[in-house]
Amino acid sequence: MNMSQRRLHLMFAGLLLACSTAVATPVAAPKTVLDYYLLLPTKYLKALGSTQDRLSLISLRDVKNGYLELSGSWEGDAHVVLWKSAAGQNLLGVSQTECGPVCHQTLWFLTFQDGKWTDVTAKTFPLLSQKSMLGYYNRVKGTADQALTTADELPFLYVLPRYQTTIRFVVDPTFASKPMTLTTFKFDKKALKFIDAQGVKQ
Repeated sequence: MNMSQRRLHLMFAGLLLACSTAVATPVAAPKTVLDYYLLLPTKYLKALGSTQDRLSLISLRDVKNGYLELSGSWEGDAHVVLWKSAAGQNLLGVSQTECGPVCHQTLWFLTFQDGKWTDVTAKTFPLLSQKSMLGYYNRVKGTADQALTTADELPFLYVLPRYQTTIRFVVDPTFASKPMTLTTFKFDKKALKFIDAQGVKQ
């Protein structure tokens, strides 16, 4: 083997080593709510862009309590909250509210494992039926609030917590005569899911 062939052989071997090292290097596992947020796919929050863009959207950062509040060019806000299970598995909640004039909310619950995001909303959170929403509202409404025949008539919101682990289901305060929490959802650390405190079957 002449000198030129030897150099070419060494260069090729070095390239293979670099490629194999790059493939073998895993994505660092996120630990804080900020880590998860920076890795979050754009389909779960429409306003997300580059790392710098994501950081600029944060209006309230409380990493200790696993809570981020976001605001941007849209009318409304978004929240990213981290829950931890008894077994050490993490659950990320993402909500985005868009208003104009009536508010509409999207809500996701996600896990991240081995570099892959999984939508676990359906099996971790009991989204309320229209019938349950209506029943909760008509039970706690004030005398100045009208009785409703359909849940589409008022905007309802799920409020993700900054402190503790319980989610509140409320009426948008701009459409009610008083603050109205209709029910709460308590986090079960062992089962990694939420339970409606009212216990109403869906």
